[in-house]
Amino acid sequence: MKYFTQSLPNIANSLLWVLALFATYIFANACYNMLSGDYRATQMFDKFGGNGLRLGVGALEGLGAVMILIPQSMVSGGLLLVVAMIFVLLANIASLGIVVGPASLMLVLSLALVVGRLKFPAIN
Repeated sequence: MKYFTQSLPNIANSLLWVLALFATYIFANACYNMLSGDYRATQMFDKFGGNGLRLGVGALEGLGAVMILIPQSMVSGGLLLVVAMIFVLLANIASLGIVVGPASLMLVLSLALVVGRLKFPAIN
């Protein structure tokens, strides 16, 4: 039991890195879609904020995707992504009238990174 409690931070740190890599892939892809003017992203933000908000949220997603790969900025990058995902959820509600699954999943993923890194700080 002693070995397990000593290795728990190492296991949690490894899981957080896997989660961070997955989140980076997801958010970088979403950033590309938003900044390149993907039809779905454009339609979603037309009813809520227009092109300015779409480009701003895309930039936040791109910046957050890079920040969560840096151990010292993982928490602030995760919080940045939480703010971006709140705007995406508001745009979903305004354009579709519902909250869609991927946006909710990305919000939960961002929150998991923030809480996980606060609970288990990066190991040097």
